[in-house]
Amino acid sequence: GSMFTPKPPQDSAVIKAGYCVKQGAVMKNWKRRYFQLDENTIGYFKSELEKEPLRVIPLKEVHKVQECKQSDIMMRDNLFEIVTTSRTFYVQADSPEEMHSWIKAVSGAIVAQRGPGRSASSEHP
Repeated sequence: GSMFTPKPPQDSAVIKAGYCVKQGAVMKNWKRRYFQLDENTIGYFKSELEKEPLRVIPLKEVHKVQECKQSDIMMRDNLFEIVTTSRTFYVQADSPEEMHSWIKAVSGAIVAQRGPGRSASSEHP
């Protein structure tokens, strides 16, 4: 018999999901990945059919998400960056609207996770 155990529905927690293109850490090549944001993490998958993410970034490690200042150097439009403790992830959205939507969604999730009354500025005196 198969060891199938029903997983709790994860969809309820997904804030935003969709395809973006990200730069690899080592080869610096750009690959299309399926990104998924929930209340605590940003994960990306090879495709939306995959169950296991290639990587999961805990939101508590994300310092900020913003439009990428290096987009001219990188020759990419609609580029935003996810700045974490260990590295900066460069992610390209399909349109300016989509980019701003991702930035807003991730920022909002980070703020929500920190809870009321704890702004980013008060954490680093």
